[in-house]
Amino acid sequence: MESLTTVHTLEGHHEALVHDALYFPRHRAVISVSDDKTLKCWLQRDEGSYWPSVSQELPGAATALACNVEGDKRHVFVGLETGLLLHYECSADFNSMTLKKSAQIHTARIVQILLDPERDLILTCSRDKDLRIHSMTSFQLLSAYQTEAWCTCLQYDHASANVFVGTLKGEVHVLKIESNRLVFIVTLKEHTGSILSLLWDSTSKILYSGSHDRRVLAWDIGGCKGTFYDLCGHRGKVLGLVYVTERKLLVSFGDDRRVVVWDMAAARKPTPDWNESDVCQLCGACFFWNLKGMWEKKEFGLNRQHHCRRCGKAVCHDCSLRSSTYPVMGLEFPVRMCSACFSETTDSDRKPLARAFVTKHCVVSVHLQAGTTQIVTTNRDGSIRVLDMGKMLASSGSTLAAEPVGTLTDDDDNDRAATEKAAAAGSGGGRGGGGSGAPAAAAGSGKAGAEDDDEDDFNPFK
Repeated sequence: MESLTTVHTLEGHHEALVHDALYFPRHRAVISVSDDKTLKCWLQRDEGSYWPSVSQELPGAATALACNVEGDKRHVFVGLETGLLLHYECSADFNSMTLKKSAQIHTARIVQILLDPERDLILTCSRDKDLRIHSMTSFQLLSAYQTEAWCTCLQYDHASANVFVGTLKGEVHVLKIESNRLVFIVTLKEHTGSILSLLWDSTSKILYSGSHDRRVLAWDIGGCKGTFYDLCGHRGKVLGLVYVTERKLLVSFGDDRRVVVWDMAAARKPTPDWNESDVCQLCGACFFWNLKGMWEKKEFGLNRQHHCRRCGKAVCHDCSLRSSTYPVMGLEFPVRMCSACFSETTDSDRKPLARAFVTKHCVVSVHLQAGTTQIVTTNRDGSIRVLDMGKMLASSGSTLAAEPVGTLTDDDDNDRAATEKAAAAGSGGGRGGGGSGAPAAAAGSGKAGAEDDDEDDFNPFK
């Protein structure tokens, strides 16, 4: 089932990658930036199609965009591949752009720009591994924070002045702005792939992160207990996220060409840590490296260690032959379960809490228009699309409206191999803001190990 209704399609960036676009429905206008070194304003003609009213040449490929509206004035900020930041003033009729100032604020690609006009702050992150805050009016550098890897995406909570920056290493750094200075709080490290999209919901105080590891994690920042929830419903990288506050629905976009709608009003359980043991925690069989135990029991074999996704116990193959979905823990695909947990899992426990829809395009960026069900996306084919999610959201609660994510088989060796091959090659990704798609190392995850699951055991945590 096609998930989204196309409202408008804009094409005219000469097949170059369009990194971001902003939609102004009241004025029937769009502003976009692209690798073709242009900043474009688009206006809707009487017949309904959009055409460029402004095509501003830039000194480099444009990779980030932000806009602050003050009455009839629109202050447009453009970040370039070279680290240059440009400030333009857009006219009220969207027919002219005037350069106000520029500054070399980074030494590499500017990945994302966010604005806080009340504090006169502009936040930027870059592939030079820096998160920086500058004055919006003067571009004066106020504070900087350096990460260990490329910055890939950025979110900001205006109320608390908390800043969240994702990195190529798979980490999310949480900071706070105090007296115009960045103060480090904590690093969130549960992902095993690059962070490709971040989304902050100020109402529930939950941070959502989408990653190259095909997972979405919901971090309960407001609870201050370090709790997070897994949402496993994609077969590819998670490129973009939007949250419909009124309906408490999270919508994730993946490069598997699926849009997944998650019911975040439902009660959910956090994912358990994986236990480590020398013997199966159900039957007591020794794992193959436990030579002492096998010698004492006079039992020899090649038992490998597996993990139950529901309870986290270390179990042998014979004690984990069954698989099942477990949506309350975000496991919308069938995953390995120990015999004890499988017997306790009821049909009610397997009721899906997410629905998957097919889409034709892989997004680069996606933005939800506040108070509506419309989104504007930039896509890998170089197009800009204004889409309506109304029909999709209205049908997401019906069992007949869409294919449950869990009906997609999860044991395809070829698909898994292709995904891992693409990950190893560092294939490009998008952002819910933006970012690179190269995978991060899985070391230190706590959910991976050389003696873990065999090759045909799909592991959504890897």
